[in-house]
Amino acid sequence: MASIEKRTRQGQVRWYARFRDPAGEQKVKVFDRRVDAERYLTTVESAKLTGRYVDAKRAAISFRTFAEEHWAAYSPTLAADTTRVRKRSVLDRHILPTLGRYSVGAIKPSTVASAVGIWSQTMAPGTVGQVLRQVRQILDAALVDGLVPANAAKSVKGPPAPRRREVHLTDEDVAQVVAAARSAHRTLVITLVGTGLRISEACGLRVQDVDFLRRTIHVRQQRRPGGDLGQLKTGSSRRDIPADDSVLSALAEEIRLRPRRDGLVFSGNSGTALTKAMAGHEFDAIERAVGFTVSPHSLRHYFGASLISRGVSVVAVSHWLGHSSPEITYRVYAYLKPDDEQAGRDAIAETMRHVVPHVYPLCTEEGSQ
Repeated sequence: MASIEKRTRQGQVRWYARFRDPAGEQKVKVFDRRVDAERYLTTVESAKLTGRYVDAKRAAISFRTFAEEHWAAYSPTLAADTTRVRKRSVLDRHILPTLGRYSVGAIKPSTVASAVGIWSQTMAPGTVGQVLRQVRQILDAALVDGLVPANAAKSVKGPPAPRRREVHLTDEDVAQVVAAARSAHRTLVITLVGTGLRISEACGLRVQDVDFLRRTIHVRQQRRPGGDLGQLKTGSSRRDIPADDSVLSALAEEIRLRPRRDGLVFSGNSGTALTKAMAGHEFDAIERAVGFTVSPHSLRHYFGASLISRGVSVVAVSHWLGHSSPEITYRVYAYLKPDDEQAGRDAIAETMRHVVPHVYPLCTEEGSQ
């Protein structure tokens, strides 16, 4: 319960405003006038009721110190090592050098907007957006802890990112890609087309993960940016993917021709284990050969979109792609493919033959009479 106590020392009257913060800890603030103490307590009680109470002493903590406290509590919850490395890099290289010197309570929307302007000078719009989202996460934690009345970064918008041009490959496009791949990397391309693996997952694929008997690919690890093998991107990334005989035959030949002591399936040009960068060079060569944009991700995109287009359950496709929910799969991969129109026309024709009486003869039939 808030209260005001009058004290007189050396002939001077002081008013002690006492209250408890949302955590139950008793606080005291001293005023020269009773009316000021009353106004302060009214403001404090209102802030407590509306969830906007701010601990002034804690709000004086530097953003750098609080960000490190938040990182210590938050980083162990990240699902993948790659995410942890990336977010730590963003914190050290961009966020702390720009905002670390401010106290948490002193960061205003204008402060964050100024930081966005600085980041935009050297980074792409999409990267700036990632940095801004991480700042919002830190300030959200400060808001929950009662250090700030509102998230100063919430109202700040990052620079508009250019609309990404989606690469929707047709069956004919992918056939050209497979044909253009050099023999040393053709199995990699076939595997990406037939399983929808992320390139980091393909680089981490082991011989023991290819179950020829059950015709299944087990996704259990990936190659991280630093080159080490580690855990997958998310919990849903751990999955089993049904494999077609053409994929399994290609993998069997790859393992026979290029066996590795480390148990991995794919090799780079020099015989070392395949990395994302090595695969990127191969796809650069494929692009030059076919004359259109293609990447490991566009083959993953083709895998998901083709299955959905051919009527495979979105739930199943979502699981095989390692998505956290079918909604993501449907939103990203359920688009109109170039060959869908004829496929739809054929499906409609099949339906119509079962339900519509043969009342209107086709023109070809009339002409043959």
